[in-house]
Amino acid sequence: MAANPQANSQYETNKLPGFNKEPFDGKPIHFFDMIWFIPFIVACGNIQQDGWTLHQTYYGNDLGGVNNPGGNAAQQAQHRLRIHRLYNVLMHHLKPNTRLYRYLNGPDWVSEGILACDYVRARGNKPLSEEQRSKLQNEWNDSNVESLNLDIYDDTLNDLMEAIELLGSKLGKTYQEIYTKFLQACPSQMSAIVAAERMNPNAAFNFPALVGPGHPLFVNNPAGNPIPPHPFAGQKNPDAILTSFNLAWEGMLNSGAVRERHKKYPSVNSIKFPKSSFNQKNGNKNSKPKRSVDEKTCCYRCGGLGHVAKMVMQDGTVKECATTITIPKDILFGIKYPHIGTAQERRDAFRSKRDGNKKVDAIDEAEEPEQEPEPAVEDDADSSDEEAQYALQLNDTE
Repeated sequence: MAANPQANSQYETNKLPGFNKEPFDGKPIHFFDMIWFIPFIVACGNIQQDGWTLHQTYYGNDLGGVNNPGGNAAQQAQHRLRIHRLYNVLMHHLKPNTRLYRYLNGPDWVSEGILACDYVRARGNKPLSEEQRSKLQNEWNDSNVESLNLDIYDDTLNDLMEAIELLGSKLGKTYQEIYTKFLQACPSQMSAIVAAERMNPNAAFNFPALVGPGHPLFVNNPAGNPIPPHPFAGQKNPDAILTSFNLAWEGMLNSGAVRERHKKYPSVNSIKFPKSSFNQKNGNKNSKPKRSVDEKTCCYRCGGLGHVAKMVMQDGTVKECATTITIPKDILFGIKYPHIGTAQERRDAFRSKRDGNKKVDAIDEAEEPEQEPEPAVEDDADSSDEEAQYALQLNDTE
């Protein structure tokens, strides 16, 4: 294993360059690993001694460490000195006159840098209560592009994946769970692509069974040994998913099928996962649709699920689909979902019901009393396709 020749050893003896966190006072906090400890260990890579960094030392990758045994007596002594240096650096970043500092300053811990770091890591992490975990799980369940108030632009899907992975890391979600949530949270304009992926998952999105060139387990694998298995083998690779989905998303933006929408919201790393409505013009952001929508509600403007082109709210305001162009009828009618008929079938079914024909073959339905359905949207003056209104009204026939 190679040392890091670029690490800086000409700084204050035990102060970590690039680490700007306050000294830890020993009081456990939620997500201590993410907030304090991992940044601390990463910054240890900025201090080197005898050609090896303290980051390598902590993980046992320096010469003489558990993952890199060997070396002569002098090199073994250098390894022990690096562990002692790691202890001094850690103590420099603990708050003095605290219980934690006094405990680790005892004779049993002096020079035991790796063990002391492990102790601080375990001591600092505060477990979530059932109520807190339940709240985070609810935020996970509700998270999507709209509830996160993400900008609509070329990096929307990247921001969405970043937010989902951040929350998923707090809940211990796997990459497979992150993949499932990402599909559920994608913008409505991606509905057709998401539906296709759900029906026929792309194996190219999977992590490989074995690590490949460029992975540390492959690079550091001794010659002649079997190639190690990939730690996430079989799960979905977020980078592979984004590479594919971003092509389709950017195509929609470039063609005008999706309109950019920028808001002044916090960065993804500071998102507090608020709930809000989408593309609403004035009114109460908590107002509910005048008519309920669900996974069978299909927008005639973009073909997406869960919304309509113009949705009247209970407070009288209107939410609009973000799609700005007129998508040709043959494209809309070609969109297929596994749980509802095509736009043509839904339109024909509604017209049959409207005209008094109770036998509807396009979809299964129970007979309902004849009545003119209450409009789900205002008249769409922008649409020249009157028939598309009937595709929109599917939930009146189901």
